[in-house]
Amino acid sequence: AVPLYIAEISPANKRGSLVSMFQLMITIGVLASYLSDLMFADEGDMSCWRPMFYIGVVPALILLIGMAFMPESPRWLISRGRDEEGKSVLARIEGNEAMEDSYKTIKNELIKSEKDKSGIKELMKPWLRNAVIIGVGIMFFQQFVGINTVIYYSPKIFLMAGFDGAVSAIWAAVGVGVVNLLFTIVSVYFVDRLGRRKLYFTGLTGIFISLLLLGICFTHFSYLGEMGKWLSIILVFVYVAFYAISIGPLGWLIISEVFPQKVRGLGSSLGSLSVWVFNTVVTFTFFKIVKAFTVEGTEIYLDGENLGNPAGAFWFYAIVALAAIIWGYFYVPETKGVTLEKIEEYWRKGGKPRHLR
Repeated sequence: AVPLYIAEISPANKRGSLVSMFQLMITIGVLASYLSDLMFADEGDMSCWRPMFYIGVVPALILLIGMAFMPESPRWLISRGRDEEGKSVLARIEGNEAMEDSYKTIKNELIKSEKDKSGIKELMKPWLRNAVIIGVGIMFFQQFVGINTVIYYSPKIFLMAGFDGAVSAIWAAVGVGVVNLLFTIVSVYFVDRLGRRKLYFTGLTGIFISLLLLGICFTHFSYLGEMGKWLSIILVFVYVAFYAISIGPLGWLIISEVFPQKVRGLGSSLGSLSVWVFNTVVTFTFFKIVKAFTVEGTEIYLDGENLGNPAGAFWFYAIVALAAIIWGYFYVPETKGVTLEKIEEYWRKGGKPRHLR
């Protein structure tokens, strides 16, 4: 619900930056979780994971209290006949001068879509096919370039790279959190300046190259020695940086933009459902892929346990990144500065995603 809500209470010229703030807050949360883990980490006490979970109550309470002071979406209010309330919120968002124009645009689109239903069957209509492909497809690639294997398992990956001890590996993971945060800020700054497609292709190209090099690094880890350990962490940081400026925030941003008013909640929910299904698959299969693609003689051992070698897994994710570049050429729309109502009108006319401007 969050990217959808932000998109509907944002002016068109700032929507990209504001929706990308959603991903920025995620990266802050990831970094905060790494740092709180460090506070409680104790290699002599296996129950130290419990307070790591308890601390999550704090941000949950902040969100619960904070949302009590936020307005309803003006588009939702107007669609429910609560026009005066909707106008009041629009005036806060757009200013009094632009409020009337925004209200008329929203009202006209609602009149056009009065005959449309808001169920799953509406999403399956031919004029919305591209929006559905975009919503599910971008979330597929967001996850299958392997980012959450690094976010979730970075301490284990850094142990495989040669870091000594779980606490030192968590410190390296903190570095991942810092890079993720800093480059998401870069994305927030540029998304409404450079546009969605430029950031998408820049980021995916960087992801592809860094994953290829990461695979090479792990393939030759026994020859690289100490240098290999630092090369691997640098390449992981580069990979995370390119992800954070591109498909990380863009996935959530684009699914909040491409669906029309009547089915925007349902479409965004479909995108969110997709991301967690794909996340589950990637998370569950990572170590299986590592074992399956390990070349004999390159195995990494830790405390006598054969961990395999993640090189093949990184190359697998690199192939997915290459596929994402090709797919993105046809299906990633440029929605910079385009109102949600104009995007809906474009789909109704049968427009192709790559020609949307």
